[in-house]
Amino acid sequence: MNINGAIRKTVHSMASAILSKMVKIIAMMLIVYAIVSAYIHLLNYSKGYYDSIGICFIIGIVLQIAFGTMILIDFSNNFSRGIGLFAMSMAINRLMSNLPNLAEPRGIQFVYALIMIATAVNMLYTGYSFARCRTRSRIGLMCSSLLMLSLTMGKIYYNADSYDVPGELIFTTYPDQCIACIMYVILFVMVSSEQVRNSMPTHVYLRKLGSIRCIKASEPSSYITRCDARTLLNAFIDRKDWSDVSDGGPVE
Repeated sequence: MNINGAIRKTVHSMASAILSKMVKIIAMMLIVYAIVSAYIHLLNYSKGYYDSIGICFIIGIVLQIAFGTMILIDFSNNFSRGIGLFAMSMAINRLMSNLPNLAEPRGIQFVYALIMIATAVNMLYTGYSFARCRTRSRIGLMCSSLLMLSLTMGKIYYNADSYDVPGELIFTTYPDQCIACIMYVILFVMVSSEQVRNSMPTHVYLRKLGSIRCIKASEPSSYITRCDARTLLNAFIDRKDWSDVSDGGPVE
């Protein structure tokens, strides 16, 4: 193996090791995010900002903790499965947190909730495909994570501008939403990684076809010298050095 091949193999091994650890890290982040969200929600409820805690919010938090626990106890360390469960957890959380906003079909909150729910449904379906190791479309999951990141960041800055929150206090004022933005970025990076890209059915088929092409076909620029061609031709004309095979098999 040449030096470039050795370096490439080493880098791939290191990347795979880091990504396998990343699956466990995002599982812990899911649980932390659920706990922070629950704390912020209960704090706002105690201050009278909400009339009730909300059954949708409770379902979203419980499922998020459940998905994070499932990733942690998955001893197979399957990368695609971890990404799928992570995406499904984030999608369900966004779905549950935005469903109540559809009760009042007017204003920017309704439009925001409608876009978020549509994006969450797509992420949920794609995440389910990843979780079953039947990768459907990583591009769709990447676009969903970027769209959710953009919408969440827009909401943070909209609220910060409305309530005159200083820029340096945004994270402490909206910690749950800021953590969600970080998780969307992590999801995007993981889905765009080479490990996921190479596991796509299309890439698997292309690699197999490339291997078959290398074995069965020659390059368009391939050639043979006249001297070598004459040697090969003489090998078929002058058969004195050939061994006589008379075993009744395919060679005979």
